[in-house]
Amino acid sequence: MIKDVIFSSEISNNEFCLHISDNVFSVMTTLREFLYDNVYRSHAVHKEFVKSKKIISELYTYFLNNESMLKKAFRDMELGECNVNGQPLERVVCDFIASMTDRSALELYKKIFFPSPLV
Repeated sequence: MIKDVIFSSEISNNEFCLHISDNVFSVMTTLREFLYDNVYRSHAVHKEFVKSKKIISELYTYFLNNESMLKKAFRDMELGECNVNGQPLERVVCDFIASMTDRSALELYKKIFFPSPLV
């Protein structure tokens, strides 16, 4: 696609105009339709999205209601001290959750909400 854009683009009226060939545009459109039908809007992906939304929402609510645990989570993840610096707590919690990888959010969720097995 990039090569096609490079070779299809031109200078017209002293301006550089980006173009893509009809063939590549057609293939790109077919791929886009496939992805929307089979990936982005698939039932399986939607089910995972619903679960992910639940995890993020519950972590958000938990940390809003447990600021001391937010500070501990900052330390545990080696992020230094949880410094609000005049920011609303809601913003700090959002930024904290947004900074996590999927795996770390899932592990933190398990740690907070799943029962620990007794040994």
